[in-house]
This record gives sequence, C-alpha cells and structure tokens, in this order.
Amino acid sequence: MRREQPYRFSPSPRLAGHGKARNTSPAPRCLAGVLLAFLALLVVAPVPLSAQERFTIPEILSPAFPSNLVSAKAANRIAWIEYERGMRNVYTAVPPDFRPVRLTYYMEDDGHDLSGLQISDDGLVLLFVRGHTPNREGWIANPASDADGAERAAWAVRSDGGAPWRVAEAWNPALSPDGKWIAYTTAGQVCRAPVERGALAGFDPDATPLFTTFGEQSSPVWSPDSKRIAFVSTREDHSFIGIYDTERHTVDYLAPGVDRDMAPAWSPDGSYVAFIRRPGLPFGASRERLPWWRRSQEPDTVLPDGLNRAGFAGGHRLEIWVASTRTGDGRRLWHSWPKDDRFTDIRSLDWVNDHIVFRSEPGDWEGHRYAISVKDPERDPEELTPGEGMVEQVAYSPDGRYLFYATNIEDIDRRHLWRVPINGGRPKQLTKGAMIETYPAVLADGEQVAVLQAGPKQPQSVAVVDADGGTPRVVTTLPDQFPLNAQVVPQNVVITSPDSLQFHAQLFLPPDLRRGEKRPALIFIHGGSRRQMLLGYHYLRFYHMAYAMSQYFANKGYVALSVNYRSGIGYGTAFRDIEDYGRRGNSEYQ
Repeated sequence: MRREQPYRFSPSPRLAGHGKARNTSPAPRCLAGVLLAFLALLVVAPVPLSAQERFTIPEILSPAFPSNLVSAKAANRIAWIEYERGMRNVYTAVPPDFRPVRLTYYMEDDGHDLSGLQISDDGLVLLFVRGHTPNREGWIANPASDADGAERAAWAVRSDGGAPWRVAEAWNPALSPDGKWIAYTTAGQVCRAPVERGALAGFDPDATPLFTTFGEQSSPVWSPDSKRIAFVSTREDHSFIGIYDTERHTVDYLAPGVDRDMAPAWSPDGSYVAFIRRPGLPFGASRERLPWWRRSQEPDTVLPDGLNRAGFAGGHRLEIWVASTRTGDGRRLWHSWPKDDRFTDIRSLDWVNDHIVFRSEPGDWEGHRYAISVKDPERDPEELTPGEGMVEQVAYSPDGRYLFYATNIEDIDRRHLWRVPINGGRPKQLTKGAMIETYPAVLADGEQVAVLQAGPKQPQSVAVVDADGGTPRVVTTLPDQFPLNAQVVPQNVVITSPDSLQFHAQLFLPPDLRRGEKRPALIFIHGGSRRQMLLGYHYLRFYHMAYAMSQYFANKGYVALSVNYRSGIGYGTAFRDIEDYGRRGNSEYQ
C-alpha cells in the first residue's frame, strides 16, 4: 500500500470519541449538509489571502461530466453521455482524431436524466434511457413540473446524424446486437419493441407481451445473432432459464429442475447458455416473498437436511451449468465445495471464448475476476486479477483474448488500467502515475482502449490509450473558465483512530499557506459510506462535485480534509465489513 505523504494523525480518544460515550447522531449523508457547514465557516471566519488566482463555484463546477462510456464491437466507435450544467447529451467519436460529436440537443436544465447508454455492434445505433429511476412508490421524478408528467423511456439516435426518437416506455431495455430491437420487462413479462423509426410507426406499445408463460420473467439477454432471447422465469420456489425464439415463436427451457437458475450468458456462437444454479426453496420453508435484499442470500443460508433446508447432493450450495440451446440438455460445469465460502457470492457470468468469467470475493479484496475453462472444468477457478487491491470496471477485447480492468492494485488511492490474458498469464499494468483511469471500453480493432481519466487537477475526461499501455490522450476539452492551474494537489494522510484502525484521507492545503501558519480547517464527511474519495477527481458525479468543492475551499484559504472512514470500498473486505458500523453502532465515528 503506497503512502503518498508522511502525514500521520493520532487523534486522542477524548477528541475523537468524546471519552467513552459513543456518538450515535447520523453522519451527514449529502453534499448539501456539508456545504451548509462549509458556508457557515466562511461567514464566521473569513481568511485574508495573498495575491493568487481566485475562482468561483460555477467556475470549478463548469466542466462537463462524461459517463456511460461504451464502444462498438464491430466498428471503431465510442460513445458516452455528458452532464454539463444540468444538460444531458450523448456524444460519439471515432479514430484517428476522436473529435467529440454531439448527437442529441437537450439544451435545457430540465432535470431529465440520461443513463444506460448502449451501442449496436456496427456502431450505427445508440440506445439510452431518458427519465429518472422510479422511487419506492414507483414515481418518476418530474423536476420541471411538466403538466404531461414524466416517464422513463428508451430513446435511440443514429451515430451518423439525425434527431433522437422515442422507442418505448422501458426502464431497463436490452438492445439487440444488430440494433434493430429492444427487449424489456413489463408486469413480469418480456416485451419487444422495434428500434427503427419506420417499424415504430405500426408498433402498439399496449400490445400483449412477446410471449406468455407461467411465472415472473426477468433478465432478458439477446443471443449473438439477435434472433433469440434468454430469460429467467421465476416460479416462487424455483426458477428456469428460458429461450424464446423470435423466428419460430417458441419457448424452451434449459435443463429445468426444482432449483433456482439465474444469470444466463450466451456462448460466442450462440449454441450454448451458461447459468448459475442454486438450491430451490425447500418444501417446508415459508413461501412468503422475501424483500430484494434477502432474495440473493436465501439460497446460501440453507443446507441439505430434509424439508426445511435445501441443498445439492454433497452439501454444496452453488453450481455453474452449461446447456445446449438446440436440445435443452445441460451438464454441470463446476460446483462449489461444502463448507467452502470462497465462491458463494457469484451473481453473474460472462462467456468469453472458451472460458466462463465471473466476479467473486473469496479473499480480502472486492471484485476480482476468476475464470473456468469450458473444455477443462475439473480445474478450480483461476484468478485472473491477483494483487492487493479491488477490481472495479472491466471490459473484454473483441477477440476474447484479454480482460481489461480498472483497479487500485499497486496504487491504493487511485485507479489504473490493467490487462490480462483470459486463458491465463501474468497481468500487465497499462497506465500509472498521478492520474486515475476507469471504465475501459475496447475498440473493435483491439488496438486502443477508451477510458474515463481524471487527476488531481483534471476533471473526468474521455481519453484513449494504446492497448499495450502508455500515456492516455484526452479527447474532450475543458471550458475556458475552468481554473485548471489554480487548484492544488491533495496529499494522502493516514489517520490512526482511537481503536487503532488506520484509514486514509485527502488533505487540501491552501496554495499560500506558510509554514507554521494556522488556518481554519474543514472536515468533509462524504456520503455513502461505501464510496470513497480518491487522490483526484472521482468517477461518480456526486463525489466529483465534492472533490471540486474541497478545491474551492482550499482556494479560499481553508485547510480541507476529506475523510475515507471505515466501511468504504477500496481498502479491503475487512475494512468494508468492519463490525459495528452504521446502524449497528456508528463505529465510523472513531
């Protein structure tokens, strides 16, 4: 774990924990609450500054924030969504110059969100969702108080120009690889809508579902040829993997049984589907519908023993299956071992060439990827991303040879891009230094990788780096009013709490601070707490703005300390799942 600066603080128990009394008041969970505390200090203790370049809040928050970076599978094209002063729009770029081209013109700060960007294999069609995620009551936010209300719908736009168009009201649409259809679920059934404008003219959004079958259907996944849809059919105490054929209008099930099958993943040629199998609900157990946060845990909490506990023969609790889409016959590819909790948290699969790749957390670090050979399943899963650090976003090369991933291995308070062969081999670090690289998107020719890059003074930007490594080239631009050079470089601080736990914080010092001089200090307790601040602009928009505000107050003469308190990601599973945090005791106040 690299230490950027030798700063170490050991606050006294009296100051940090108020003696033996535990502070149980809720921590600030939003930027607004923190800003109020900041502004109050501004009024109480204004600080005279020496001559320097000053900047305002609108200036430091002026850059557009790119997100949702994607790349086409069969064409050298990338696309992303930008949030700029309340306006959300879709952009695209192609080599060699990667000049950003705006495809949509939502030029008002109307509060309507854009998300879920997808791109067809040929790069000609882009799909996105316009409208906010519904709240617990199912309401869609209507910030502009539109008399017609608000909706969450799928929209499309062509990369070669033209205005965007509405496809259908769909909350989580899946774009077919050929860009001609979307699949989505409504009222527990799978629906389909055409994407092309001409086909939409005769489309009835209130028509019956694509097919009707017993149970609740979810998780539609298109086959590589865009002719079939794999889905999960839940039947209360068990679930199947179904295949709908759009040409034959038929539904078949893959190796159906009495267990819970989930997470379908197509083989590259569409001949097989891999899926996860967990024990079904035991006969004597309650069938009361569990809340969503317990559904995924339920199969792991039961063991083989009669009517009230269920499991597989042998005592294990998880299996990975492969089934033929032609015959429906399946075979167990791999299973976990009794009393072995290393791989019980698998939730999804990727079929890449002749390997099944999945995310798991058997050790002390989140998000690492493992691979199972379809041809040699007797071997234990092989870790592709070894090292002391977490793995976040991943991407695959179009030929299926490499896994690209963003991680803080070797640089705990940043993220860099790495690459590893999927069939096994030594990982290679592609980027390093003071910048932060996340969300890789590999171009179709496999020679370049688009990333979202940020740094101590550089806000998040779209950049391109050679697939063999090097210095990323930023392709988006900053507004003229952005105070690039007036910012400071934060320093890493390691704090030891009264109960001897070490954790990290980012220290922003005023540029005109003199040795021995005292200044007012601000402590930023960020929300979450799962997300943690970095030594540079963050890759999530809220924390990106929070980092900018720390720069703003340092510019005004304040010492600002952003604290990554316990229970956050990035510093290991033990640090994240430490005892007595949050509602269980607020140990993060230590």
